[in-house]
Amino acid sequence: MSTALAMRAPGTLCSPAGAGVGTAVQTLEGCVSAFFGLDDYDRRGGVANYALRVVNRTRSALVCRTWVIARSGDAMLAHPILIEVAPLSTTSTHVPVWPGDFASFERAIAEIAGDGVHCIVEAPAPVRRKPQRIFGMLAAASATAGIVALVAATALHSMLPPVAPNRSALPVHANARAHGSAQIESISVNPVVAKPGESVAVAYAAMGDGGYVQLVGSDGTIWQQRPFSRQGQTTFVIPPVSRSREMRVLVHVTRGRTAAQSMAGLVVADQTPTPQRAAPAAPDANGTFELRDATVKSGGAIHVRILSPRNDMRLSLTDGQSHEVATADVGADATDITLRAPVVYVPTRYTVVATFTDGFGQETVIEPVTITP
Repeated sequence: MSTALAMRAPGTLCSPAGAGVGTAVQTLEGCVSAFFGLDDYDRRGGVANYALRVVNRTRSALVCRTWVIARSGDAMLAHPILIEVAPLSTTSTHVPVWPGDFASFERAIAEIAGDGVHCIVEAPAPVRRKPQRIFGMLAAASATAGIVALVAATALHSMLPPVAPNRSALPVHANARAHGSAQIESISVNPVVAKPGESVAVAYAAMGDGGYVQLVGSDGTIWQQRPFSRQGQTTFVIPPVSRSREMRVLVHVTRGRTAAQSMAGLVVADQTPTPQRAAPAAPDANGTFELRDATVKSGGAIHVRILSPRNDMRLSLTDGQSHEVATADVGADATDITLRAPVVYVPTRYTVVATFTDGFGQETVIEPVTITP
């Protein structure tokens, strides 16, 4: 693990051509775009400075982490400090990395995560020159051999006919990219709001030898999958769902021993129009309990109002893997119960679960809650 610490204050960053990658993700709450590139490399100090710029147009905070990818594919944390991006803001900073701290350094990546957001951008490793150990006698001998070779080449060149330029050769930047790693530059979905049965067009700019494009539900269900195409286009048909939900298009490409992955969001709308609300919302439809707030701050109190007490009723707060993080027993006369929210660093979805018994056995009622930093 690198022991790099922040050295520069945030400022306006340049985008060096060919030295970094940008990406953009469209979600239900807004758009997130990011650029990550190698800014400069101090050979004497052995420090590589990477420029990171994140534009957060959502109402949730984002967290950025930087990693070093070895030639074996292993990921190692490049910087010990997380970079937080506030809602509806832009953050620009430099991340110093010491390549000498890692036995293998193929490329660096920046991971941006938040509520409904997860994208990765990458940048190349700095080019490090190996120290040359040339003794005085070897240097003199090499210089003499070079002079002799130069004279011979000049004489041979004068005897050969002129050679026409090779116009089929790739430009320098194309050759560099042809031998580079897997990259995803952009993803777009049209339209971003669609109904079940409608087709959505996906366009992406990516470099890779293989991979796939998936239509994924918010719960991780893979609805459809298409093979990766260098043309950068594919089409999905929205599956039949009973209510509005957010889905994602995931692009995964591979090249040699490298891989890249990025996502873009879309919204599946109800087939029937939503009636306008003429009065304040009624208590939750489950009829057992309701949450005072659907969003709670990290470490705060989750207030639960009991609408209908049940036999042997118990409340619990569970995470995405159904692990209980807080519990409370509900008495027969209880009307309000408080659960303590866990400490989180990115917006995280939890579930309040009520279990009780009735004439038919044990029953369960759930309500989602979001914990924010």
